[in-house]
Amino acid sequence: LGINRLTLRAALARLEAIGLVVTRHGAGTVVASWRERAGLDALGALAQALKEDDPARQELLASILEVRRVLAAEAVALAATRATKEDIAALHAIAEAQRANLNDPVAMARGDVAFQRAVLRAARNVGLELILNSFARFRDEHPELTAQLYDVPARTLEHYPLVIGLIEARDEHSARDLVRSALEHVDQEILRRNARAQKPKGKQK
Repeated sequence: LGINRLTLRAALARLEAIGLVVTRHGAGTVVASWRERAGLDALGALAQALKEDDPARQELLASILEVRRVLAAEAVALAATRATKEDIAALHAIAEAQRANLNDPVAMARGDVAFQRAVLRAARNVGLELILNSFARFRDEHPELTAQLYDVPARTLEHYPLVIGLIEARDEHSARDLVRSALEHVDQEILRRNARAQKPKGKQK
């Protein structure tokens, strides 16, 4: 492969860390069953490894979006019952700052992670915040995937007042249902746009 052993070891260590390979004493390194061993960190790597027109890539993108919906809906519901005035002020500040990132999907993604983290801190749930860390790494490790998830930055900006309003209303059940419903619509649009973009030019309608 034209690489030195240090590079190879580092690559194998990274693959093992995200659950794609397993090193066994006396047997060497073998490919793992990623569905049984890998964590959320592997979603981005797996999607990037597939060709853009591979149906499996679209399935993985759908999985990433679905996990994001579950995380967001539950986080906003919890925040609706636990957020302080300081938490809500922080959300307003981040939402306002995001207006400067409308023409930069990567910057918008970074700001969106900051907004999501502020929601999770308002929800007072460390476990959900740790799950968010896996998604937070996508923006730097998988810029192409980030561009797909934030292909219409203005749409992301539109949801901040909704989320903040639901938290301020203090109705966890409505918050959970409305966030999930709103994100389902957004995610379906993302998947449709990416499916059209992956079709050969002669087959697009």
